[in-house]
Amino acid sequence: MTEHSVTVTLSEPIYNLIKERAAKKQHTVEDELREAMAVVLQDSTRLADEVEDSRVKLTAMNDEALWRAARTTLPKTSLHRLERLNLKQQREGLTASEWEERDALAQRYERVILVRSQAASLLKQRGHDVSGLLSET
Repeated sequence: MTEHSVTVTLSEPIYNLIKERAAKKQHTVEDELREAMAVVLQDSTRLADEVEDSRVKLTAMNDEALWRAARTTLPKTSLHRLERLNLKQQREGLTASEWEERDALAQRYERVILVRSQAASLLKQRGHDVSGLLSET
């Protein structure tokens, strides 16, 4: 397999996070970045598959189940924790474990938003007025 060298400029907090993660695993920074990129690319492929699976499952639901799905929310404690982690990230950066927690919460939040939007779209296609869902966020 052919390899290519790429120069990437990172902010200090991101670099320090990658460096910290690499040190914990006894990897080089380059190895840690290579691994992180592989994970991101796999995750984006998995997300595309999840979107399609979600769409197929929602399409099979009756209207009542779609309304429930369209009103699904992340628990307030999870939303508050995600907000606190995002603010800390902007102020001072996050530890590796905080990054993992933030990423997991962000993924859960994105899935909830995905299900809500797909369910609302299907309800609209079925002739329902979904404008009230916007005020329920």
